[in-house]
Amino acid sequence: MKTETDIYKTANQVIEKFGDEAALYAAIRGDEFQRLGNQEGEVLWRRITRAVEVLLTKERPRSAVLH
Repeated sequence: MKTETDIYKTANQVIEKFGDEAALYAAIRGDEFQRLGNQEGEVLWRRITRAVEVLLTKERPRSAVLH
């Protein structure tokens, strides 16, 4: 299992590549692993999805989060 540091590094890479669509991309990857029956891959990408969501929320100005 990857460390939280690894998860957040990957999340940052996904954000750099996909921008505002990063969470959607990560969620789709999790779905793909689920369909393949790969539980480890699914869990990994669910963790990355949550990290992407956290990072994107933190990157937005406070006023953008409130509206």
